[in-house]
Order: sequence, then C-alpha cells, then structure tokens
Amino acid sequence: MQVPETQYAPNGEIKIAYKVFGAGEYDLLFSGGSTSNIETVWSLPEAVRFLGRLGRFARVVFFDRRDTGISDPIREDLALEAHVADALAVMGAVGMDRAVLFGATDCARAFATLAASHPERVSGLIALAASPGLTADVPAELAADVARAIADPNYPAGLIDVLAPEWADDPERRDRFATYARTSATPRQAERVFRMSASTDVSEVLPLVQAPTLVLGPKRALIPPVESVRRFAGLIPGAEFR
Repeated sequence: MQVPETQYAPNGEIKIAYKVFGAGEYDLLFSGGSTSNIETVWSLPEAVRFLGRLGRFARVVFFDRRDTGISDPIREDLALEAHVADALAVMGAVGMDRAVLFGATDCARAFATLAASHPERVSGLIALAASPGLTADVPAELAADVARAIADPNYPAGLIDVLAPEWADDPERRDRFATYARTSATPRQAERVFRMSASTDVSEVLPLVQAPTLVLGPKRALIPPVESVRRFAGLIPGAEFR
C-alpha cells in the first residue's frame, strides 16, 4: 500500500495533520487511539494491513489529534471537546459532510461526543476498546502501571508490557512499538493525554447518540477490560457489541 501524502487542516491557530486514502461507498473518519503518528504508523505491518482493509470499502481520513504525532503541539492540558473540534476541522478540509466515525479508546469517547452533539454529521459510529470513563472502568492498578510507564526515564519501554504484553518478548515488534510510541507523543504529551483520558466520562453523553453504532471489544485487551466495553455499548441505544 502506497503511503498517502500528509496534509494539514486549520483549526484556529492549530494545524491538524491528516491523510486520505482508499475508495468506496463510505466516508470514514479514523482516529486510532490516545496518541498516534500518521507518518510512522506505516512502519507497523499490523497497522498497514488494518488500514489497507479499511481503504477497500471506504474513503478513509486518518488524523493525528492535536499535541500528538505531527499535528501542532500545545502547552495546556487537552480537552475532549478539542478532539471533537479537530475532527470537524478535518472533515471540513476534505469536504466530508457526513461520515462514519471510527475511534479507539478515548478517541471513541470523543467521537461519541461528536455523534451526540452533531448528529447531522455522523452516519455511523464504530468504537474500539472504548469505556465510558477510564477512572471508573479501569482497575486502579492497571492505570497506575500506565502512569509509571509514562513517567519512567526509559519511556516508552514499559508501555508495551502494559498495552501489548503478547508482543513484549518479540524484539522486533518491541522495537517497532517503541519507535511508534516515541514519535506519537513525548513523555509530557503522553502525560497530558493520559490525564485527560483519566478525567473524562461520557456516561451521560452515550444515551444521546442516535447513529447506528458498532462497539468492538478486543479479546486480549487489558485496558479497558471487556466488561467496560460492554458497558459503553449498553449505554448507546441500539448499539451492537462484538
């Protein structure tokens, strides 16, 4: 798969990096996790296969939220509403009037908020490994492990042990993961994202989502646990859980 060109969408003084690829009957806006880098993600074979499959049936717009990857950095703490605004700015830049929103982890919470507040812009919602709120739905010891890995001088070495333990003993995958994590967020940026994720809860927003919704619970995910993903799905009227 050829790596698409990076472009930038203005959102006030902030510039949001995005790529467009694929073709099909759907417009799909994708934000792949708490942090990302739309340039270095192509070094991960697993990600390339996944993104390539999305591009078979949809025009995919993939972006880095502010303060991550190659989008503009900021100095203040992040807010969920800022991610919503960034998503709308990217949609405007590519002429995407309505889209299926596909977000993972706390990006799924942001996209659910967008779907609830701008239903006319959303034709569907896909949420991967999403929980209503990190603090209420993730065991304290796991959250503490993530916080310690971010604060560790060897960041991001410890993150793979928490987020992808099945890769931890594979040197090649471990190295690729570390490179991707380092280019996705500095330790300070990762701390800001984690603090935002830990402080947000969309339990009251989810019942307002009107778009058809598919919630996916990874079988081996530790954060969030599958029970939390089921709770996310249960709060959205008519949502399907797989």
